[in-house]
Amino acid sequence: MTKKILIIDDEPDIVIYLKVLLENSGYSVVTASNGQEGFELARTEAPDLVCLDIMMPRKTGVALYQEIKMDPKLKKLPCIIISAYESAYSFKGQAFRRLIQDRTIPEPLKFFEKPIDVKVFLEFINGYLNKAKKK
Repeated sequence: MTKKILIIDDEPDIVIYLKVLLENSGYSVVTASNGQEGFELARTEAPDLVCLDIMMPRKTGVALYQEIKMDPKLKKLPCIIISAYESAYSFKGQAFRRLIQDRTIPEPLKFFEKPIDVKVFLEFINGYLNKAKKK
């Protein structure tokens, strides 16, 4: 069964790039251009993984991530952050924790900085989703 990935990013070029990259790697891809649309698609499309930008209109990636993790239907949905905001590495650990007030919300699976390292990105996604497939 083909794994489905939801890409949520307001930059059309990034969305197209990631969509083509992931589809060429055998994944089914759905996309959203803002946080609200992304949340709705997460609920209706039941993706296996979400790739989420931080800086977006209508709802930031941080707000959307919190909303996903607080929703009973979505809270186990794995999410990765892909962002050009400073350095993705600045979001790890304590920096990310300061943005999310609820300490019960876990950190995302992984942080990737734009532009992404394609090899590392695909290795991570393939490894994670192949491991998830075996469960």
